[in-house]
Amino acid sequence: MNTIRLNARLALLVLVLCAGAALPASAQDVGDWAYQMPVSVTNPGATLTDYQVKIVLNGTNFDFTLAEPDGADLLFTDVDGEVFYPYWIETWDAGAQQAVVWVRVPELPAGDTSVVAMLMGNPAAEPRSDGAATFLFYSGFEELAGQTGMNAPAPLVTPTYDGSGQVVHPDVIHVPGGWNGYEYWMAMTPYPNSNDNYENPSVLVSNDNLTWVVPPGVTNPLEPEPNGHNDDTDILLVGGEMIIYYNETNNNGNTYIKRLASTDGVFWSDAVTVITLPNYVMSPAVIHDGSLYHMWYVRSAGGCSAPSQAFYHRTSLDGIAWGPEEAATMDHPGRVLWHFDVQLNAGLYTMLLISYPNGSSCGNTTMYYAESTDGLTWTADPGPFLARSSSGWDNGNMYRASFSIDGAFLRVWYSAMSSGGQWRVGYTEGDLDEFIQAPANTWSQLVGNVAATTDHPRSGTHGLREIGGSTYPQVFAPLSGGNVCVNVWYWEAMSTTTNFMALLRLWDSATVPFPAHCIGTGIWVGRSTTNYSYHTEGFVYTASTRPRSPGWRHLSIAVGSGPAQLRVDGNLVATLSALNPALINRFSVEGYLGGTGFFDDAYVRRYVENEPEVFVGDIGVVGIDDRPDGSPEVPSPAAFAVLEQNVPNPLNPETRIAFSLPHGGPVTLQILDLRGQVVRTLVDGVRSSGRHEVVWNGRDDHGALAASGTYLYRLTTPEQVLGRKLMLVK
Repeated sequence: MNTIRLNARLALLVLVLCAGAALPASAQDVGDWAYQMPVSVTNPGATLTDYQVKIVLNGTNFDFTLAEPDGADLLFTDVDGEVFYPYWIETWDAGAQQAVVWVRVPELPAGDTSVVAMLMGNPAAEPRSDGAATFLFYSGFEELAGQTGMNAPAPLVTPTYDGSGQVVHPDVIHVPGGWNGYEYWMAMTPYPNSNDNYENPSVLVSNDNLTWVVPPGVTNPLEPEPNGHNDDTDILLVGGEMIIYYNETNNNGNTYIKRLASTDGVFWSDAVTVITLPNYVMSPAVIHDGSLYHMWYVRSAGGCSAPSQAFYHRTSLDGIAWGPEEAATMDHPGRVLWHFDVQLNAGLYTMLLISYPNGSSCGNTTMYYAESTDGLTWTADPGPFLARSSSGWDNGNMYRASFSIDGAFLRVWYSAMSSGGQWRVGYTEGDLDEFIQAPANTWSQLVGNVAATTDHPRSGTHGLREIGGSTYPQVFAPLSGGNVCVNVWYWEAMSTTTNFMALLRLWDSATVPFPAHCIGTGIWVGRSTTNYSYHTEGFVYTASTRPRSPGWRHLSIAVGSGPAQLRVDGNLVATLSALNPALINRFSVEGYLGGTGFFDDAYVRRYVENEPEVFVGDIGVVGIDDRPDGSPEVPSPAAFAVLEQNVPNPLNPETRIAFSLPHGGPVTLQILDLRGQVVRTLVDGVRSSGRHEVVWNGRDDHGALAASGTYLYRLTTPEQVLGRKLMLVK
């Protein structure tokens, strides 16, 4: 039931999950808030639907002492207190008495004033700030911060024969109930300060996964240093025999994959060479499927800095005589495969791998998760499984991991290096989705690396996308039509490094005179190191009159019916007519080589040139009252479409997908693969308001059974595009 998790960066398809419908409120809910304030919204233009209203709070219109210090108890409803409105707190600084809050209002009638109730004063309230429910598109990058949240907080204590306690290439098997006295057995190689002379196969045991010791009667290492060095242990238990495979990387230009075996974990056979290959061979990972041994490894002539690594698979009946190499493939764009571990789970081959960006080396690795149905064709999840932490024992480099998997639950032991060069092993566990958090709205990352940090907090804890270093992330999301305002926050470190860029761009699908029109605002030091720049189609850059300044900067591009407005911190830096508003189809946030900077909180909202005017009134004049106890609640209709999670999930052989519409109209419901290709169209036509259910039987539009794995299902109405994930397991 483990599947490739969409983590936002593989295909240009981005599903905009706007499932944050206005929900009926209960009388008790509203009664728990001590204070009410009216927010009047005057719309001078045509009727606006599903519009994001900006509410600016300060010391003159709001008493910050009445709310929680971070605004977590805010609540926005209609004037009857029956419908909650989605909202997002962009900034909140109670000390400075300043805040900006966006509220998604279902309808603002033309030329009329609407009143929204703002409630506060409930210390027990659950925080409701939700960017994904408020905007057409939102990413706060929290999914990236979550990658270090699953890292082991501290390394295990792993005694080594050299006394350093430094370990690399761990491989662990867990035997519930124990095997020869111990539940956990670890094969590893010491690696004191990256000295491969000590990298010789050793074994440790534990009964609690915390206290690791050398098995009584064992003397580590199991094999001495050869004419070269040893590395890359892999351990497995087949029947009553424990087996360790490892590499002898010899100075004669060959790598010898060797095998040790024991029936008690104490007395080990002599090493047997099972495969001989030219250097370099990495990470032999071996499993036994009940009848056959399977081995995977990578090799190249260039070793750790090679621009590519060949990936192979072999099988064996006895684990000693191995069949010929079979070429395997890893779908992992922009990255080079290095070390990995493989497990078989419910008929599905699963892998934890480390890889480095093209053009880099194994000194710059991140961990990923991958799957295969046949052991030869692999697909890596586009987002990291574990990345190095911003500080701590594993902040230098992420390295080889070992894991066990049961359904979707993983136990993970991984080696990593600190920034001081110390190699340790850490342990972490959890459901696969806890490691790979699919963001509410997904990014498609074409090139680049991801770093999470909270070194530059803006209005809370965020996962920031680093744009400096040797790579240049490019992130895209689709849009439909004009009347939008795209936004991103950027941490300005005042870099003057050659070619450094930090840009927000908006695109349309025009074909003449260029394949597409594109305008942007931000930084390019190739044009100016002192002022913010902008560009029009053809990427002709011009320095604006707006000086650069350190700290958080807000970049935005707004397009209504007229020319686009490019802004920095709300200040106009350019007005451009290059875009055709009717053909706007995507935006991108891009950081280029060199320097340092961070992106945070990207969002897209509705936009009209003549924005509604907002006035915050006095406390206590809204007049929302509790209904008498026992009186029936009057549910309000949802202001937005709702797409429910499929049931059952995973599906085998079929599942039900339910959705609700606030009004009748055209709708499509489709199943898509992770590349964004349509697998099955379930609904394509007009449907009435209310709740609908559709059954998917796991087959594509041609009637063929779809492969096991993760799929997306997307609901499209004239107003919204909603999406969720489902899992198909055969």
